[in-house]
Amino acid sequence: MEREPEMKRAVVIFAATLSCFSQAVRAGDGAEMHSNEIEVRGFSKGAPTVRAYFEKSITDTVAVNLSAFKTRGWDEVTVGPTYYLTPEMSVGVGFGTSRYAATDETTKSAHNTASAFGFWKADVWEAEVLVERYRRDPAPWYREGYVQRQINDSVSVGLFASTERGWGPRVSYAINGNLNVWVSLLVKRVGDATAVAGMMVSF
Repeated sequence: MEREPEMKRAVVIFAATLSCFSQAVRAGDGAEMHSNEIEVRGFSKGAPTVRAYFEKSITDTVAVNLSAFKTRGWDEVTVGPTYYLTPEMSVGVGFGTSRYAATDETTKSAHNTASAFGFWKADVWEAEVLVERYRRDPAPWYREGYVQRQINDSVSVGLFASTERGWGPRVSYAINGNLNVWVSLLVKRVGDATAVAGMMVSF
């Protein structure tokens, strides 16, 4: 109960920051930066999750990012800088808080959270990796990523992996330039899920 004021402050900060990131971001020379994204993800067993990622450019190579994550029993928000090594490749970090029950706890509590990520998209290849660290959690690390190759205008194939679900082949289908769906059938499983699927809107 003592965490409720902290959670309310996080919601206010999130809402205020979200209102600042409502426009798509563009880098110098007209090159498109990493789009704002909202993704809904489902598992063969487990609650669906929603992830939102937003950027606001500061200079041609530097942006501010906000990432938020919501699922049953887990809330997270981080803010930090993003740096564009090239128009096709970016790296960033985020700092914020996560609220969930750690493995040795019975009630949801706040954990300071730090994240680092990289994104690359060029020609027919695309890759993304995310690493997070949670303070005061006996299992403090989370890692997730994918790599894929475009086969035609709509279909891409590759690999997906996460410390929470396992890894397996990934197939992505672009419905249009702003909406795509993907699915990964897990070959190596962690937990009960046998597949992961997502739908992502970019803007």
